[in-house]
Amino acid sequence: NSERDIDASHAAARTSIDLDPRDSWAHFALSGPLLFLGRHDEALLAAETTVALNPNCALGQSRLGQALVYAGRAKEALAPLYRSLRHNPYDPQIGGFYLLLALAHYHAGNYEEAARHAQAAVMHNDLRASGLHGASLARLGRLEEARRAFSPEIQQRTSLLVRRLIPYARPQDFLD
Repeated sequence: NSERDIDASHAAARTSIDLDPRDSWAHFALSGPLLFLGRHDEALLAAETTVALNPNCALGQSRLGQALVYAGRAKEALAPLYRSLRHNPYDPQIGGFYLLLALAHYHAGNYEEAARHAQAAVMHNDLRASGLHGASLARLGRLEEARRAFSPEIQQRTSLLVRRLIPYARPQDFLD
């Protein structure tokens, strides 16, 4: 039950902040559920607080970029997303970092960079980026490559992704 889990995460993060408001990880923990609750301004504030308390936190930089992307501020998301990669280039979840970077570039209209980073995400075992890779290639007019990047087989494997769990603030940002 994702809604129950998000609510529980939100409550636990609030408790953590009450115990120690200077703990950057507590603010990081708060920013995620706020984002998925659709409270973008609060999620952004929590992510900014995370980075203010610990500027070298790669996950904090990534969350800040994520909050900016989903708030409709893709160009502003690029700097913290690149910082997250510089701070932790060998993170086991680096595919997710590349996916967010690809998403930011896509929404900023930088389709070549979006395709490059989406492909990197796929190469790092994050198949969620396949659709974004295909969409970026299609925007560049490279339709055959786009079809291969997001083939019916890959579409079937990634069909478990649920649109309601994508926390865009602006409906026009959804990739259909």
